[in-house]
Amino acid sequence: MLAFLAEHAGEVVSREQLRLHLWPADTFVDFDNSLNAAINKVREALGDSAEDPVFIETLPRRGYRFIAPVETLPGKAFFARSPRTGSQIPATGAKVRWWGLILLAGFALGATVYWAKQRLSHRLTEKDTIVLADFENSTDDAVFDGTLRQALSVQLQQSPFLNLVPDQQLRETLQFMGRSTEERVVGGVAQEICQRQRAKAVLQGSIKNIGSRYVLNLNALNCQTGASLAQEQEEIGNKEQVLGTLGSMASRLRRKLGESLALIQKYDTPIAEATTSSLEALRAYSLGVIEQEKGNDAGALPFFKRAIELDQNFALAYMRLYISDWNIGEYELGREAAAKAFALRDRVSERERLSITALYHDIVTGDLEKVIEADELWAKTFPRESIPHSSLATDYSLIGSYDRALEESKAVIHAAPRSAFGYGNLAMAEQGLNHWKESRSALTQLTTIGGESQAYCWLFVVAFAQGDQPAMQKYMELGAKKVQESDMPAFQFNQAGVAAFQGYLRTARELVQAAVRSADRVGLKQNQPAMLAQEARWEAQFGNLQEAQQQARYAAKRAKGIDVELNAALALALAGDLPGAEKLADGLERSHPEDTILKTVSIPLLRSEIAMQRGNPSQAVELLKISEPYELGIGLYYFPALMPTYVRGQAYLKLRDGAKAAAEFRKVLDHRGSGPISLNYVLAQLGLGRANALSGSIVGAGAAYQDFLNLWKDADPDIPILKQAKDEYAKLK
Repeated sequence: MLAFLAEHAGEVVSREQLRLHLWPADTFVDFDNSLNAAINKVREALGDSAEDPVFIETLPRRGYRFIAPVETLPGKAFFARSPRTGSQIPATGAKVRWWGLILLAGFALGATVYWAKQRLSHRLTEKDTIVLADFENSTDDAVFDGTLRQALSVQLQQSPFLNLVPDQQLRETLQFMGRSTEERVVGGVAQEICQRQRAKAVLQGSIKNIGSRYVLNLNALNCQTGASLAQEQEEIGNKEQVLGTLGSMASRLRRKLGESLALIQKYDTPIAEATTSSLEALRAYSLGVIEQEKGNDAGALPFFKRAIELDQNFALAYMRLYISDWNIGEYELGREAAAKAFALRDRVSERERLSITALYHDIVTGDLEKVIEADELWAKTFPRESIPHSSLATDYSLIGSYDRALEESKAVIHAAPRSAFGYGNLAMAEQGLNHWKESRSALTQLTTIGGESQAYCWLFVVAFAQGDQPAMQKYMELGAKKVQESDMPAFQFNQAGVAAFQGYLRTARELVQAAVRSADRVGLKQNQPAMLAQEARWEAQFGNLQEAQQQARYAAKRAKGIDVELNAALALALAGDLPGAEKLADGLERSHPEDTILKTVSIPLLRSEIAMQRGNPSQAVELLKISEPYELGIGLYYFPALMPTYVRGQAYLKLRDGAKAAAEFRKVLDHRGSGPISLNYVLAQLGLGRANALSGSIVGAGAAYQDFLNLWKDADPDIPILKQAKDEYAKLK
């Protein structure tokens, strides 16, 4: 039997073929048990295993296949075929028989060693990477287009052992090859990408029809030689069985590629449980992922929504929906999607469960301790993952721990060298440390790896902070061409922020309206009131109190959310509507009881401003004590950058303590990286002049006033706070 299987190496030999070969037609034998016993004896002699075969592979309901390499050696054959039965017998006497048996045993031992070495050479290590090619769909059913690759990607990514090359890097490599980034990654193209990425293997898959049945094939090929490292093939009776069968094949392939059985058993959630049992829902999800990974979050949303319509328990679709909503500034919709994903977290793989848990606490509860704990567990369980490090980098920048944010950003880039998130976070961390050159360098790198739309939104701001007028003009022109429609509101609002920083209030108002119109065109519903609420706070800080009240009330009625309600409440407090400000503060506190930054910075900031307006600066100072560990963070949607420190300085001015007020204002001026275009930075210059005057330092006061007036040398002349500053400076002289 061993000889017969070896003669037909690589072929499927049916049990019926073996019966006809081994026993004459007139032989009566317990065929099934005898054949099973014979197969077991051969495997025992060769040290082989049915579960993890090296020599003989069992193909259920089909037969057996000899999978070790076979070499025919020159010289006299030890066996000849019987003319009567066709079975093989020794060619000569006992001497030849014994030598034949000895040599056969030697062959078995040598082949075991040889094939074990070959098999080890086929195994991957944890350092090796794999290119996942597109599936070849030879059926007439478009539902398989992109769907099977996405399903296989989810299945393989739950492995802590295997390391897939990110899709973004595949598209970039296509671009370097002079090909369209939309081209399918198959065949020779896939192998060339594999070589360029210095990956170990390319995993190719295909599905085709045989009558009413389907044949699925997976083949992992060595990138350099094209030799097969591992292969799986299954025939399936109907379409409903495709996803389940693909998952089983992927599990077996993981074992063949070197992953331990213990890891596979621990991290092997079936595809239908990890994603969805609906092929149509999975196809919509796959199309959404393609758009999202191209940076087109607005374009991805309809696909994720369609996937959820088809399967309302599709946890991964909710998670992707959250990411797109969040990236385009629809924070409240993002929170809703993240909460739904978290409720369905038992319907995903362990990898996705960890990611959903981390994102849920980051976005929904805001409990910073739980966020960091979840991200660190995620990073520890899947040490090659970049996303948990990216999340940690964002959170550390948010609270002002820029050194740690820098460390985590570098970890992202180490895990994913061409990660847009990595360079975006790196730019933010470097900016927070006032490393403008390094921040600009990271943003420039971002433009080369598919993140140019977001990069140009911020390169303009960094160039402004550096005082580089030619670069500002350059990035304005590039942004007008390169910024995607979904990012245009942010680009225009940053321009409005620069105008407000310079005291060009009328220009800032026009740019805010342009940004609002852009947001309306692309359906960004929360962006519009969020920008209007921030403009209302500017108006209040400029001293235009009536305009501030009207716009703040309008914005607060349009939408909920921390970014909208906090700025609207601050505008109302500064403009004298304390009941309106308190109502919004109470609502925020009730709706986000676990949110660390809201509790420690946002709400204390708001209540301290209300206390100031009530003539109680001591209470304001007391309320802001809890904010100190986090208040020099980027802030983002949680609080206006540098404002808690600025308000504390204002409180000390009210308390007639010039030295402490000056220390707070200098702290603001020393941390421009926290808010490069923050109005609080400009007003801190004026605050420092007032603090120095209060302390009796006329020279210091004059210098600070002059710095403020230089910042606003071309400002709109009718701004109330500018008029006050000019009057104070005149009296000082």
